[in-house]
Amino acid sequence: MPNKYNPFKPNHPIYTGLFAGRYDELKKIDNSLFQTSFNNPTNLLFIGERGIGKTSLLLVAKFFGQGELTWEDKTHNFLTIQLTITSTLTLPSFILKFKNILQKELHKCDKSQKIIDEIWGFIKNLEIAGSKINQAQDVDYEVLKDNFIYSIIDTIKLITNDKENPKEGILLLIDEADTASQSLNLGSFLKNLTESLVSENCNRLLIIMAGLPHVRDCLRISHDSSLRLFEEITLNPLNLDDVKYVVNKAIQEINEKDPQVHQTITDEAYEKFFELSEGYPHFLQQLGYSTIALKDSNPITGIDVSDSMFAKGGALEQIGNRYYIDMFYNKINVDSYRQILTIMAEKWNEWISKNEIRKSFTGTSTSLANGLNALKERNIILARRGFRGQYRLQWLSFAFWIKIHKMMKY
Repeated sequence: MPNKYNPFKPNHPIYTGLFAGRYDELKKIDNSLFQTSFNNPTNLLFIGERGIGKTSLLLVAKFFGQGELTWEDKTHNFLTIQLTITSTLTLPSFILKFKNILQKELHKCDKSQKIIDEIWGFIKNLEIAGSKINQAQDVDYEVLKDNFIYSIIDTIKLITNDKENPKEGILLLIDEADTASQSLNLGSFLKNLTESLVSENCNRLLIIMAGLPHVRDCLRISHDSSLRLFEEITLNPLNLDDVKYVVNKAIQEINEKDPQVHQTITDEAYEKFFELSEGYPHFLQQLGYSTIALKDSNPITGIDVSDSMFAKGGALEQIGNRYYIDMFYNKINVDSYRQILTIMAEKWNEWISKNEIRKSFTGTSTSLANGLNALKERNIILARRGFRGQYRLQWLSFAFWIKIHKMMKY
């Protein structure tokens, strides 16, 4: 098969081109940026499962804030700081990470050294060899936190009052907030930060955060009222029209790169892309990539899409390697828990009751209860709100993977 251009990007975030949907979310981001420029931010918390497009949405927010993307002809001018939380991130390392990104962004405004020297000089006392923070036990975290907060306040005042190129404020983007350790104390820290901004009449910092559903627990454990800092928005899968838009944009790109191809697609193929991706942006990108890479058909048919999903080295195998193997093995060390998932896969991703699972489960009632609780806490299965004892797999493709994986083992 000759080489051909493949417009799908399953291995990194999408913010233009094949980015689709999210109209309401983008509108909220735009409005929050606008309100922040008037000292009245509404912090946003985007919650969604793996593959739903949280990182891509934060990337869009970043370029909105910087003015590289516009919404309804409104151009913003924020200094943007984008951080990704990890389970090992401490408050000192968070602060140093923030400072390093800030310095890089300020350099673009030719203000870097002055602000860093005058406002962020306190960090020098914590740096070792210019790149590591002293983790010694005698570090006073309360003093460190206060220094950080008031350095942000002074930075906001300086950049918003600049006569040559004033900024509207700072946009702080935090990804994978659900991985925050208890030692970071993220909820309490952000609460102190936002309260200080209000008390200093310098409330031009907008925080947009994203994480898996249990991010609520991470914040709540840190401080009971920290969730009140955010307007919570749940990201849902794309609808059929959004999926069609993405696929159409990809077809257009193929034909623009190589006009002689004249690639076309059938209505059945659109339906199959929607059905097999389940509207999850990452899955759609992988399915699209596999279809273009493995098939040389014109038009692309529903059968082509299905074949690309289940072929050796196809979309399901790639998605499984990226998502499901870790969940099925690394996050589960008890065979009985995997048995529960195998039983649930027989119902695909439909709701199944605990009593139905028990009929096929070979372990004890205690093992079943422990397994369901563990799988739920690890965000591997979903519990049905308002219905006691009902669960389902998050993804239909997870059920496909479990079934195929089981057949390959035997």
